[in-house]
Amino acid sequence: MSGASVVLVKDSAGTALTQLKADSSGRLEVHSTPATGVTADVDIVAQSVGTLAVGDSTAQSSLSSISGKLPATLGQDVMNDSLSVVIASDQSAVSVSDSSAQSTLASIDGKTPSLGQTSMSSSVPVTIASDQGSLAVTVSGGGLTTTSTAVFSSQTVSGSGSALSTSVDLGAIDASITISGVFTDTAGSVEVLVSSDDTTYYELTSAFVNLDFSTGQFGVTLPGLGEKYIKLKAVNSSGSSQTITARIAYKS
Repeated sequence: MSGASVVLVKDSAGTALTQLKADSSGRLEVHSTPATGVTADVDIVAQSVGTLAVGDSTAQSSLSSISGKLPATLGQDVMNDSLSVVIASDQSAVSVSDSSAQSTLASIDGKTPSLGQTSMSSSVPVTIASDQGSLAVTVSGGGLTTTSTAVFSSQTVSGSGSALSTSVDLGAIDASITISGVFTDTAGSVEVLVSSDDTTYYELTSAFVNLDFSTGQFGVTLPGLGEKYIKLKAVNSSGSSQTITARIAYKS
């Protein structure tokens, strides 16, 4: 203990104060003694305390063990250097907010159509891959459209002469073609002509158009043709003017 301490001693009546002092070596100096039978109350007025050394090996061992289980530094670290935690079984919902993610999700949601077929403007555009293999296509019944073109419309054919009809562009049509009509010259003939350029035509001799000798009506169905254009030629053999009406039809 360093310095000096002062102790005041008084009797039960609060009188006969006696001052006790300790010297610099901590020894008590006594200058007077209270009377016999007097009970002394001791009030410590001031005290100067030096360093107090405490030794507890068990506590120090426990503190060292705890310290070894704590992260070495504050802040985010790898899993092996972090404390493991677990969410309580009765933990209420934890609110998570990410404005950037929410904005992105809202943008995606705005571009995602509802389920089911809808209009083109409300659909997501897609494209077939450049290396996509052949796709099977099934055409349900009733999906074909019949195209019928009048190539002769009550056209006059002079006696012992002939007339050419307008042409029909078959394009990429690879389907059966029906030719039908009526020719007042029941003894005349109707020829089928084909061309690849709509300029030079050749008679398709395999296509025979048979006229009804009583009514002059005719009709024939031809398989898909390899040529692009087709027209008819009416030949009058009666010696007098005759008329012809004819149509060429196909489905696509």
